[in-house]
Amino acid sequence: ATPEPGSRAVRNRECGGVFAAQFDMERPANQRKLDLVEPLATLAAATGVSLPHMAIAFVLSHPAVTSAIIGPRTMAQLEDLLAGAELRLDGATLDAIDALVPPGTTVDENDRGWVPWWGSDPHVASGYAPVRPPCPPSIWPTLGGAATRPKL
Repeated sequence: ATPEPGSRAVRNRECGGVFAAQFDMERPANQRKLDLVEPLATLAAATGVSLPHMAIAFVLSHPAVTSAIIGPRTMAQLEDLLAGAELRLDGATLDAIDALVPPGTTVDENDRGWVPWWGSDPHVASGYAPVRPPCPPSIWPTLGGAATRPKL
C-alpha cells in the first residue's frame, strides 16, 4: 500500500530519514525477518496460541523483563492481547524459538534500539547537533520548524 500524502512515512522519506529504509521490504534484513514469520507462526499454531500471544509470552519469559510494551491500535486488538497476558511458554517452545533465532541474534541492525543523538552525532563536538537531516523548507512547519538543536 502506498502511504497517504503528508503521512509520517512520506515526510520521513522526503527528508531522507532513518525510517524510510526501515520498512523497505526489499532490504535483505527485512526479507530475513519475513522468512522467520512462517516458522514462528507454525510453532505458535502447534503450541495452540496466536503468534502475538507467543511473542509477548516470549518477551516476558526473560528474567530481566518485568513488562512488555504492546501497541494495539483498536480496542479489539487490546482485548486480544490482554487475553493472552497470563500465557507462559514451556521450555520446549522457548528452545524452538531459540533454534529459529538464537539468543543474542539481531536479525536487522536497524532494530538494535535507540541511540541518543548526543552519542553518535559528530556535530555534538562543535556544540551543535542537527535535529534531522535537511528537509525541504515546505515541510518544516509539520516537523517543528527548527533545523538545528540549541547550543549545548
